[in-house]
Amino acid sequence: MGADLETGLEHGGWWRRLPPRWAEASALLPVNFFFMLIAHDPDGLFGPMNRRTPVSAGVVLLEAAFLVACVSTREDVWKRRFLAGGHYLLAGIWLTVLLEDWVVGAAGLTLNALLARQVDLEGRQGGARGQVGDTPAAGESLARMLRRAYLVYSAAGVGLALLVVGYRLAGVVWAVVAVFALLLPAVAISIVVEFKARSRQGWRGPWIEWVLLLGLPLTWGNPSALAALLALRQGVLLVRWVVAAPLTGTLVRLLFRNPAALLVVGFGGAILAGAVVLGFPVCARPPNVMDPVDALFTATSAVCVTGLIVVDTATFFSATGQSVILLLVQVGGLGIMTLSTFAAIVLGARPGFGQEEALAQIMESPSPGAVYRLVRFIVLVTFVIEGTGALVLFLAGLTRAMPPKEALEFGVFHAISAFCNAGFALQPDSLETFASSPAIMGTVSVLIITGGLGFAVLAGLWDRVRGVSRRSNAHTRLALLGTAVLLVAGTAGFLAFGWRDGAGSGILGRLGHAFFLSVTARTAGFNAVDMAVLGSAPVLLLIVLMFVGACPGSTGGGIKVTTAAILGLSVRATLLRREDVEVFGRRLRPTNVTRAIAIVAISMGIVALGLLVLLQTQDLPFDQVLFEAVSAFGTVGLSLGATAHLNDVGKLTIIALMFAGRVGPLTLALVVNERVRRRYRLPSEEIPVG
Repeated sequence: MGADLETGLEHGGWWRRLPPRWAEASALLPVNFFFMLIAHDPDGLFGPMNRRTPVSAGVVLLEAAFLVACVSTREDVWKRRFLAGGHYLLAGIWLTVLLEDWVVGAAGLTLNALLARQVDLEGRQGGARGQVGDTPAAGESLARMLRRAYLVYSAAGVGLALLVVGYRLAGVVWAVVAVFALLLPAVAISIVVEFKARSRQGWRGPWIEWVLLLGLPLTWGNPSALAALLALRQGVLLVRWVVAAPLTGTLVRLLFRNPAALLVVGFGGAILAGAVVLGFPVCARPPNVMDPVDALFTATSAVCVTGLIVVDTATFFSATGQSVILLLVQVGGLGIMTLSTFAAIVLGARPGFGQEEALAQIMESPSPGAVYRLVRFIVLVTFVIEGTGALVLFLAGLTRAMPPKEALEFGVFHAISAFCNAGFALQPDSLETFASSPAIMGTVSVLIITGGLGFAVLAGLWDRVRGVSRRSNAHTRLALLGTAVLLVAGTAGFLAFGWRDGAGSGILGRLGHAFFLSVTARTAGFNAVDMAVLGSAPVLLLIVLMFVGACPGSTGGGIKVTTAAILGLSVRATLLRREDVEVFGRRLRPTNVTRAIAIVAISMGIVALGLLVLLQTQDLPFDQVLFEAVSAFGTVGLSLGATAHLNDVGKLTIIALMFAGRVGPLTLALVVNERVRRRYRLPSEEIPVG
């Protein structure tokens, strides 16, 4: 029967009357109507939310007329003209909404502009080939039309479901109807397509899309939960399709050939997605409204695990917004590639050898074959450490008379934020309220130190505990020794230089403050003492510690502990007139030394450039601007109060510094300048220095 239907489709019938892009055309009506529904502007074209205006009703009728004209017209040229004209007209209308609601306006404008351009290009390509166009009569099969409808309906339905949640429209009838009008056909088509594909290719592979359907009975009587479940299922299928598509698959393979570009694209995509979600009204407490630049700033700070904020996390964001920030922190802490590889393992997929080699370079794995073992270890140890920390903080919160729900939120949020070295807190004064609690401050300190050691170091220590390895490698020993030296030196320095009046109570109190300040200065960003009580000398010491940062492969930033250690060992070798740089009875390769020097030089250049821009555009003291620039690049999050006074140029500059500090200066250099390997060596020359 399917063959007869497909044959009838190719040789004529009522399918010939459909426009060339009938799936996109049929999806436009609910999509644009929904965008108009959530474009909340009492004085604008579409009026207040959930109320029709003459303009909104006219746009819907106009679009419906375009669709009727497309279906009723037999000439394919006019079908394309009608469809493209409707898209261009709607794009112009959404341009006016962009000034009032940047999320909704940008979504509507982008959707209609891209579809209009696509239809226009297809028409030109069809004319150049001397064909009428990509019509069913010209050879488009039923399977191809169903696949096109499935993709369009799924993408539009998932996007609208996200907007339903983001704009608090779960109880609005028309909103739910618009979502189901797209998701239900997409689910039905996907079931047919997946069933036929598995029956031909075998029943092995991931079953997550079928497992999600088993949860449908749990959503009985709750349309919002049903829409969310269907959107999640179609979202999983869309991701699988995008990865397997020819064009995107080629782009993914090209990115895997350049791990540095892969890191930049991954973190950049996560930041943009987080900024869009944080722009939804549901993420802010009424009547707060998120500014686009502030949303981008917060998303960058979360993904780059920095902790700098332009709006207070506790009072500005709702519980949904705080959850989004926590999710972005977890994504940024674990790393895009770690999460994507773990998801591939769960879904039953496995990248090729080229992808494994790129992952090994990014994650500093000894070999491509060890990538999956390291990924499983990273995810497992992260959840175990964060879960243990959350439990301890939860119990500590109960002892401070917190309600159980509040104590649970406190424990989970701060455990993840501390282990990821993010510095986000649910209190306006960070952790100053809990400075006298040894349980809370000690647990947070342990989480920060553990997250800053790096997963490679944790894996080496675990191998020692299990007896797999009798001796730690040089990297593990140098990272542990460097971390201990910085902690001790930082604590002694803060005790020696002291505070202004009002900080600490007695020698034990000052010792606790000094130790925690030494811990948090290396990319964590929590503070247990008011930064205003710090003198100039402690501020300078903080800047040095922030610039050094955490260990390689960790959740922290900075130039890294081992980089600073190699630089110090190089200076030592120079002073002792030794040709080789030695550590733990081993000789370091010259490339290690030159790499360390390059990282420090590039990092100083990036900070200097950001500092120049901030000094030129901000009316702030030099010490505050310098502290802010180093804190952003080191992904620390400490501030002397300059963040709240930055203008948009200053915020964008700090965003660039946070991004550069997270992905790494050497990674950015590799993206900008492709390395050229020479097969010859130039004559040597010696130039006096010093």
